[in-house]
Amino acid sequence: MRGKIESKIKVLYDTYNTHEQELLALIKGKDANTDATSQIQAKLDALSKQRETMLTLHSNSKGYTIQSLVEISSAFLASIIVLIGQITDILVKFGI
Repeated sequence: MRGKIESKIKVLYDTYNTHEQELLALIKGKDANTDATSQIQAKLDALSKQRETMLTLHSNSKGYTIQSLVEISSAFLASIIVLIGQITDILVKFGI
């Protein structure tokens, strides 16, 4: 889930940057149209709010997937099995 959110955030950043460049070009232009400027500013505000929402979702989401949990669990179990085997060998060696 985090990967999907991160890709959506990247798209939002790219879109925001594109509109920001449009706004800067309008402002620097000789005939700065206030309607066009207002429209682009409204788009930037909406994108900013959407980006903040996505960042909040990203920070609240857990970074674990079922696959990563299985991998972590299997690695943990494998190390436990090896540890039990070593303890058993030591106990057998000392005759306990």
